[in-house]
Amino acid sequence: MTTLNHIVVVGPIPESSIIAEAQEAGICIISYSSLFEGSAPEVVVEAPKRDSLITICYTSGTTGNPKGVMITHNSLIVSLVSSSSRVIQFLPDDVYLSYLPLAHMMERMCTNGIMMHGGRIGLFGGDIMKIRDDMALLKPTLFASVPRLFNRMY
Repeated sequence: MTTLNHIVVVGPIPESSIIAEAQEAGICIISYSSLFEGSAPEVVVEAPKRDSLITICYTSGTTGNPKGVMITHNSLIVSLVSSSSRVIQFLPDDVYLSYLPLAHMMERMCTNGIMMHGGRIGLFGGDIMKIRDDMALLKPTLFASVPRLFNRMY
């Protein structure tokens, strides 16, 4: 893998033979704690290009076999800017209740949009039967969901 340069390990660093193999391959293994403390080697980060891959969204396979859809920086930014200027107007004082899984593109768009505009995100407690309690606590101004949940709440 020519693009992999660093691996951040959460937990104990693996045995030294693995680190040596990684170094031979040009990969630097860093512990999360050293990264957090600021003692990890400096990493040069290049700004992404318009056609750089930002994420892979896996489809459910409703039109055939499930597949990974490659989303570029340009696609995501254009979607965020156009939807937040025409569909949803995110405001800095908005509170978004995050309920959908992050694998869902709609959830990614909402969380990215709210962060882009300086709003706040509250995560639901994990029990769908108590989502009304989460709403009462967080008092969200935005909530993206699926029709089934809205029907159930109605």
